[in-house]
Amino acid sequence: MDFEQYLQAVDQLDVADKAAFSEIVREGRKLTGASLRQVASDLKTAPGTVSRWENNLCTPPVIARQEIVRRFAKQVRRISNAQCMPAK
Repeated sequence: MDFEQYLQAVDQLDVADKAAFSEIVREGRKLTGASLRQVASDLKTAPGTVSRWENNLCTPPVIARQEIVRRFAKQVRRISNAQCMPAK
């Protein structure tokens, strides 16, 4: 999944869909290059918890899912925009 596909998936995401949330977390982490530990630290949770989200073994409450997806989308947009900017 590339940046554009990811952002489209985020726009179409139903956060109640646990499998879709799992994919968004997994792909978001790949696209941002963040480790499980980095994501867990940013979200104030354990790396094992993030791993369980990615593997669709558990999910946080819906309101937390919305915030997590928002954070990943923001990071992916920032990286995508930085790659599109011409070198000075």
